[in-house]
Amino acid sequence: MLEAVAASNNHNRDLSFLCSGISLSYHQSILTFHSPFLTNMLGALACCKCEKAQCGRKEEAVIVLDKVEVGTVQGLMEYLYKGECVVKDKRGVKEMQELVDMLGIKLKLEVKKSNLTKEMGLERREPNLEKSVINP
Repeated sequence: MLEAVAASNNHNRDLSFLCSGISLSYHQSILTFHSPFLTNMLGALACCKCEKAQCGRKEEAVIVLDKVEVGTVQGLMEYLYKGECVVKDKRGVKEMQELVDMLGIKLKLEVKKSNLTKEMGLERREPNLEKSVINP
């Protein structure tokens, strides 16, 4: 179901992260599902000031993440929408965990190593990729 939400049109996205001058748009409902911190912060922006955004009418919000890489945000959003993502190395996993902590998201990232090129029967030309999966 979350993949269907992820595939929905951009006009339904009501939350943007601004990283290195690039705007990345997502859905408040996905983020607030995972983060009480974001629920409270974004609830304060509700159009009717119900403070819980219970009416479902949310104002568009922009969160500036000056020192966060665009790829880290994109990876985390893929993780939240689809339940997994691929990162290049342990540093990427560390950066993603720092972003999870910063946004108050209740997740503990776990890493499963896999050699994707070997699994596909291809000659290994790239370093092993690490696949992060959610362990609820």
